[in-house]
Amino acid sequence: MALIALAKTLDGLGRKLAALGIAADPRLVTVAGRVEELLELAAYVMLVQALVYAARRGRGGRPVSVPPPAGPVPFGSPRPHRR
Repeated sequence: MALIALAKTLDGLGRKLAALGIAADPRLVTVAGRVEELLELAAYVMLVQALVYAARRGRGGRPVSVPPPAGPVPFGSPRPHRR
């Protein structure tokens, strides 16, 4: 949520500062606009990552960060817990 809040703050920075009587450098406004777009992109990428992770966990799949077992496990023996 912090990314979205920061992106909203940077969105239209020149217009917001002009309302307060502050003339912002055009380069600052351009950089703020680009950073705002990158923050929005990062937020959407993280959202997609969370949805894919939740979908994998929902169907009983292993989390992406846990490696598969090293070899075949004999029938009936419990798998060791790995971290």
